[in-house]
Amino acid sequence: MESGLVQVTKGRQVAEVRPHEKVVFREKDSPLVPQDNPDELYNYYRTHEFVCNHTPLIRLVDKLNEAYNVQIVLANPRLEQLPLTTTFRGPSLDEILHIVATTFPYGSKRPATG
Repeated sequence: MESGLVQVTKGRQVAEVRPHEKVVFREKDSPLVPQDNPDELYNYYRTHEFVCNHTPLIRLVDKLNEAYNVQIVLANPRLEQLPLTTTFRGPSLDEILHIVATTFPYGSKRPATG
C-alpha cells in the first residue's frame, strides 16, 4: 500500500495498515500483525516490476521464488546481504538471474533453480 489507510479483518480481528506496511499472520488463529515492508518488492504483483533499492540479494531471491514458483538457492551465504539497486521491468527469470550472476560474479557461477 502506498497511500491511505486500509482495515484488514480476519474473523473478529481488525488491523489498520498504513502506507508501506503489510499484515502478517502465521497460523490459523494467530493475531493480525501490521509490519513495515522492508523494501519495494511487495509492489511486484501490481506493477510487474522488481524494484530493488539497496535491497539485500536474499530479499530479491525470496520474491523471485514466490513470483515464479521456483526454488532459487544462493550457494554462498556471503551473498545474501549484498545490496542490489536496480529495477527489473519485464525480463524473464533467466534474464534476471543472468544479470544478478554478472553483478555478483563471485561465490557461484549462477544461482541454482529447482
